[in-house]
Amino acid sequence: MAASFTSGTPFTVTVESLEAKGFGMQLGLSTGTGRPAVLTRWPVAEVSGLCQSVTVGLPLVGPTTMVLTARTVHATDLVIDAYHASGTLNLRRLVIGPTRGTTGYHSEDALLKNITLRAGSATAGTFALTGVGLDVRPGSAPCRLPNGGAGKGMRESG
Repeated sequence: MAASFTSGTPFTVTVESLEAKGFGMQLGLSTGTGRPAVLTRWPVAEVSGLCQSVTVGLPLVGPTTMVLTARTVHATDLVIDAYHASGTLNLRRLVIGPTRGTTGYHSEDALLKNITLRAGSATAGTFALTGVGLDVRPGSAPCRLPNGGAGKGMRESG
């Protein structure tokens, strides 16, 4: 089943670990907001410890945050349009160079640990989640990595 998450409001994603077969990254425009973004591509990704949050202003209520969590995720053809990333990234067989008229990064395999992303959209050919949780919280309550990970203290910005 194909999946897509596009938000006119940037959202936060934290991941404890992501192992990918194939990785690509290049500068482009976010399909979610039309802003410049780093377009990341993951042909096959195994994710552990996913948290995705978005805060919006609701009439009469004010800022409200929706939080989606999953223990594990299997994704294919995953594309994330990111504005900011922090954490640890290990790439195998990295190639840096032109890709269809723009500079890009490509590798055979990628391992990410304790990653925090600010993004405008995410799409996937398949997105299978286990151990799913969904929560609605008052105020701005973005995802944060446990145990002082790379995203701790990161604030949402509009």
